[in-house]
Amino acid sequence: MDRVRIGFLVATFLSIAFLVLLLLQVGGYSPTWAQPDSKILWAPWVEVVKFLAPLVASLFLFYQAIWGNILATVRFAVKLIALGNLLIAIGMAYELSVRLFQHIDPPAFSLGTPFFLLGAILVPWSLFAFPLKLKVTMALSQKFWYTIIIILVSLGSIFILILPPFIFQNIKIPDTMNMLSSFFYAFFVAITLIGATRLSFLFASGRVGRPFRFIAIGAFCIVAYEYFVWTPLTVFITVFHPINVLFVACFMFTTLGAIDLTLE
Repeated sequence: MDRVRIGFLVATFLSIAFLVLLLLQVGGYSPTWAQPDSKILWAPWVEVVKFLAPLVASLFLFYQAIWGNILATVRFAVKLIALGNLLIAIGMAYELSVRLFQHIDPPAFSLGTPFFLLGAILVPWSLFAFPLKLKVTMALSQKFWYTIIIILVSLGSIFILILPPFIFQNIKIPDTMNMLSSFFYAFFVAITLIGATRLSFLFASGRVGRPFRFIAIGAFCIVAYEYFVWTPLTVFITVFHPINVLFVACFMFTTLGAIDLTLE
């Protein structure tokens, strides 16, 4: 059994264990920054896991980009996604520290926002950079379906992340800052999904394409997570919500992709 299969089994076990702990709400308590009548439960260990996941992925990716035995043509793209993951980890660390030490819930725009913003730019950039550096192109039939997917993703992102307050009367129209945040997330989530779809089309089979498929699966996981968390249709969510498994799984798959980049 090679290291990637072992890594996949370990990632699967950790994901299931994480899900069980979330469902059991282990260590949950009502934080001081929550409203007295709210049902919010919080536990620092969950956010520590969500910080460690992108951090570990970035360390594996940086190692591969600098010292790893990988294709020279993809080193730049690997550095992009490594830096993107690291910036996301820094943003997560900031939000954890604010809740843990300052006992307040960070606003939608905070000191952590620039790190999330840059990370959200670098990760989809890397998804497009991998096939460009390897000079891989789509077949005509793939281009047709890819175009259809781009249209559907664009329309779906607008409907899921932006339009609900204007369609459903029970959803409050957000203020200007939250609306800008919704536009930002709708755009970059859509770009990430389009890049992941392109990557999965171009590397749909073969041993060479396997690490890029892992990375694409990770991107699909984070897209599903972001769609659920940021849609106005989601009214209430805590750190114990099972959707957090997708966040961690994203970076586990990315780590597997980083390991699998090693040439044999």
